[in-house]
Amino acid sequence: MARSGRRARPEAAEEQTQDQDAVVRAAGPWGRWQARQAVLLALLKLPIAWFQLAILFLAPPHPFWCEGSPPSLEEQTVPKTDACHKYDFDAEQYEPCQHWEYNRTVFQETIISEWDLVCGNKRHMANVAQMVLMFGVLVGNVFFGAAADKWGRRVPLMVAIVLQAAAGVATAFVPWLAAFMALRFLVAVATGGTMVVSFVICMEIVGGPWRTVVPILYQIPFSVGVSFMAGLAYFLPHWRDFQLALGLCSVPFIAYYWLIPESPRWLLAVGRDQEAIAILEDAARANGRDESEAKAALLQCKTRDGADAAVSNPGLLGLLRTPRLRRNSLCLFFTWFVVGLGFFGFSQFQGQIGGDIYVNVALSGLISIPGPIICAYMVRVLGRRACILASLLMSSAASLLIIAVPLGVFPGDWPRSLLAGLAVLGMSITFPALYLYSGELLPTVVRNVGLGASSMCARVGSMAAPFVLALGAYGDYVPLVTLGGMPLIGVLLMLPLPETRDCVLPDSLQDGENFCRRRAKDDMTNANYIQVPLKDVTLAERG
Repeated sequence: MARSGRRARPEAAEEQTQDQDAVVRAAGPWGRWQARQAVLLALLKLPIAWFQLAILFLAPPHPFWCEGSPPSLEEQTVPKTDACHKYDFDAEQYEPCQHWEYNRTVFQETIISEWDLVCGNKRHMANVAQMVLMFGVLVGNVFFGAAADKWGRRVPLMVAIVLQAAAGVATAFVPWLAAFMALRFLVAVATGGTMVVSFVICMEIVGGPWRTVVPILYQIPFSVGVSFMAGLAYFLPHWRDFQLALGLCSVPFIAYYWLIPESPRWLLAVGRDQEAIAILEDAARANGRDESEAKAALLQCKTRDGADAAVSNPGLLGLLRTPRLRRNSLCLFFTWFVVGLGFFGFSQFQGQIGGDIYVNVALSGLISIPGPIICAYMVRVLGRRACILASLLMSSAASLLIIAVPLGVFPGDWPRSLLAGLAVLGMSITFPALYLYSGELLPTVVRNVGLGASSMCARVGSMAAPFVLALGAYGDYVPLVTLGGMPLIGVLLMLPLPETRDCVLPDSLQDGENFCRRRAKDDMTNANYIQVPLKDVTLAERG
């Protein structure tokens, strides 16, 4: 046993983890089999990005004017508030407009122009549509997370993929706004399912230090998907064609029925030993390991699960039972809300920043691609808390600096586009770092429910994002001040929280109360740390 305050040797920690982890002992912490599965699962982030941010091109700013009142060139670019009214020369007064015309230079047809979502109560319906989608993602996280625990990972994943593709295609043909929202909700539920289940499978097949690296790098295709979506929208200016293309691009993922096996860890947990052994033997062969390790790992897994079953779960209220743990939990929940609001707020702000919307969205995706890579480096070198603080400050500074750059002065408003991209990059670093940090800070007995509550807070933030952007009606600077100020509040709330790097992972509520007051006592520190996400991730995810 090492003395208190000393850090564990990574090599020793990895060896001990492999001895204690049945799946890792059979298949190895990383190899060709895990790499193939991880890449396939990460590719599911592509349609997740498409459907979560498609609103940028389904309901972009669309200049309009009252039918029969041709606007000036300036009014075509900047819609006027009186576009909702028409002047009656006989009565010498303005009357509410009943029909509108639209500038179709950039977009041929959007849901705004098709259903006249421009004046009165209808002008908020595009924001409501996005809120409905984010609520659907929350429902999908919860429903498919529970289904994955009960019926396995593979079946719920395939149900989510099929539902996502079918509802995505059907949305392109709906004739009514209500039907559009209903199908968008189903798409969102399916998207929430693919997010949570693919992440769980990804975490359950890797071991050693790869349990830190893989779930972070797993987020990269999301940014690639954003840039791809911008290119697709450029060539498909009609919203129905664009939506149909997104749905059709999701159809090939149905082939995962033949490509993704069931999680061997779940099979072992529910007693389906022979199926688990068959999968572990395939994995061992692909990784060049001894296949006989699979059966030996089974016995060890049963012993470990029997011990884990005795641990009680105090539920969500357990997080609020003691002073320090209550403070830590509430600060985490609000920070998750800030990150959900910031990430989707900055992403959707691309349509309002000025310049070319296609370039803005593509640029934000390209800029945020290095985010997970930077995060993986920063959490190991600087620590989890420092990484979160730095990335929140980066997003806040970029957002507030946009206010200082006047609109329409620079070609394509490139400084504003660049700063908005940097804000998204900051949030793309914060998201995976915050998930890792939360998993290490919350005690084992409440980690699953704590991460689930954290994910819900992020979803509430994402649902609020469209309405924060709608505050632009009170001044162009108001959304930016809000999006830039909220991360600063998150920074202040994170300051009193402890760093989790090299600390013994808390198991009980008392451990959570006394967390990290002393450094790791033995070489199990890193082993415990990399075990965090194994079975406690069923309700959490990114953005």
